[in-house]
Amino acid sequence: MDVEELVRRHSAGERDWRRAGLAGANLRYADLHGADLREADLRAADLTGADLSDARLRGANLRGADLSEACLRAADLSGLYLAETKLVFADMRDANLGGADLTNVNLGEERDIPGPDSVYGPTLPRSWSGARLTGARLSGTKLLGARLYGADLREADLAGQDLSGANLKQAKLHGANLRGANLTRANLSGAHLTGAVLAGANLYRADLSGASLSQADLSGASLNGAKVCGFQLRKAASLKGATMPDGTQHE
Repeated sequence: MDVEELVRRHSAGERDWRRAGLAGANLRYADLHGADLREADLRAADLTGADLSDARLRGANLRGADLSEACLRAADLSGLYLAETKLVFADMRDANLGGADLTNVNLGEERDIPGPDSVYGPTLPRSWSGARLTGARLSGTKLLGARLYGADLREADLAGQDLSGANLKQAKLHGANLRGANLTRANLSGAHLTGAVLAGANLYRADLSGASLSQADLSGASLNGAKVCGFQLRKAASLKGATMPDGTQHE
């Protein structure tokens, strides 16, 4: 399909681009908001900075596509294979990524963790706040510093992930596997961690104020310097061997 024609017809109000052949297309900064691109062929397409807010992409082929800095707010990407897709700095607020394969995708930014006296915070200009990631495959996904405010990560497997500095405020993490995860200075205030596995996790200076830790497994976790009250910790399923906020070890 001719890209210029697609953009022109989209501007005129047409939205149905199902099964469109757009492999390798140059759609940089194109306005495709609300487009129906289900089962479209977008292999290796350049969608840098494109507006795909509210777009329907279920069944689309995005292998090798570049969606860096794209706006995918409230877009439907459920069940998609995104392991070979560039999503750095993409705006994924309220997007549906349920069942998507995000293996080894870079959602964050690699950088060194500063010392304990340094100011630390996320540096991402884009957000994954409110994204629905239930059942998403996140093995090897780079989440360091990612903004996941209010994201739905129920039952997600985040074992061993580097989530240092991540904003997980009010995130839904019921039953999530965070065993051995690095949550150094992460914002987990108001997060729902009921039944989550945090065994061996590093929660150094993490903000857990108001977080639900009912039946959470915190055995062997490091809570040194974490912002959390004793009332929250008393509801945990296990604190055996955990390093407490004051540096003492729970027996």
